[in-house]
Amino acid sequence: MAGESDGSVAALVSMSGQRVKGPLAAYPCSKFALMALCQSMRNKGWDAGIGVTAICPGWVNTAMASQVTALPAGAMTQPEDLAALAAQLLRLPASAVPFELKINCVLEP
Repeated sequence: MAGESDGSVAALVSMSGQRVKGPLAAYPCSKFALMALCQSMRNKGWDAGIGVTAICPGWVNTAMASQVTALPAGAMTQPEDLAALAAQLLRLPASAVPFELKINCVLEP
């Protein structure tokens, strides 16, 4: 991979693309598939200097998490923090692009 990035992709995946919690299958399956797509894009774009990062947050304070009672909204990762992180990732040179970025607001064993 060249030192300067010719392009960058930051995909918002989910911690559900890293592990499965609970009995539901469809949501984590879709996130595992997105992780595979990110890996494929990384493999294909590597020689062209295209960096790919799969951003994998846990709970994020969005409408989707509004029914979560185990964690207050203020303790969740905030959307604006993810946006700032994604913007920073897209500015990194190809020599410093992480492939996976796991972000948690709670400890996961």
